[in-house]
Amino acid sequence: MKSCNYRVELLVALGDRLTEFGHEPQSQAIIEQACIANEWFTPDSILRAVEAIRSQMLDREKLNAWLADYPTLPLQQPLNVAIIMAGNLPLVGFADMLYTLASGCKPLIKPSSKDPLPLYIATLINSLSNSDLVGILSDSDTPDVVIATGSDSSADYFRSLYPKAVHLIRGSRYSVALLSGKESAEELRLLGEDCFEHNGMGCRSVSRLLVPKGYDFAPLVEALRQSLDLCGAGHKANYRQTRALLTMRGVPYIDGRGFVLVAEGLVSEERLSVITFSEYDSDDDVQKYFSQRAEKIQCVVAQNNPFERTVPFGQTQHPTLSDYADGVDVIDFLSHCSTHRG
Repeated sequence: MKSCNYRVELLVALGDRLTEFGHEPQSQAIIEQACIANEWFTPDSILRAVEAIRSQMLDREKLNAWLADYPTLPLQQPLNVAIIMAGNLPLVGFADMLYTLASGCKPLIKPSSKDPLPLYIATLINSLSNSDLVGILSDSDTPDVVIATGSDSSADYFRSLYPKAVHLIRGSRYSVALLSGKESAEELRLLGEDCFEHNGMGCRSVSRLLVPKGYDFAPLVEALRQSLDLCGAGHKANYRQTRALLTMRGVPYIDGRGFVLVAEGLVSEERLSVITFSEYDSDDDVQKYFSQRAEKIQCVVAQNNPFERTVPFGQTQHPTLSDYADGVDVIDFLSHCSTHRG
């Protein structure tokens, strides 16, 4: 069994390889393939995703500090872990692959047809390790654990497909910015990145705001507009369609000329170019807002907020190793599965 030190060195080596990502022919080719496979991807969005992973998850000091909280790794009874990846963002399933590797288990990945990047990364890892540390999930595999993201219906499907496996199924969530009206112009500009990076398609993308009553939206709108160049043509088309639809329905909105701000409750469906907002009068209102939505919120952007998954402005798409999706510690989860195996 490979030691934790070996796996740290392997992940650091992967990070070193990725410093050249986008600057040499092989990675340039995979970027082109990914943009063909997914019309929402752009070379810039892919490069930003890879750099976020490289800087936050493949740094030696950060890896060692994170692993210090798990002194019993690697697991004595390693598991075969199926990781069924979404394709809405570049490399959205990478963290689960890393956690599985770090635990001593074997990741069996099933990438989305919309994102060839995980296969590229898996090939790099296997090449660096001179082994098949990362496998590709096949129809004949019987994994011990399944990690996936999906709706209730897809969760039922995964459970029927792998009835003997333990399942970690993540549902849809959204992220919120808590504003006080005292944010700096730079913080509001960074909030634009939280809203629009990767076209606002991820659960870590801020799509809802909590603002004090009487909040002046003008500085916010101007600041958010500075990040609209992160959005592709699909987002722009969605904005035009949404604006026309809201106008036709008589729904009041604030036009950001690239996005719209709408009071929560006035639109029933989630739309990419729509940011909804709610107002608060007191700290009690804020606490009530978050307690009522705790199971639906992925992370919170704020200067100061007691919500445990609060992140600084501009960092929602740069999760750290301990920023576990849905707040579920994957290492603890795999440890529990290993301990109770059989």
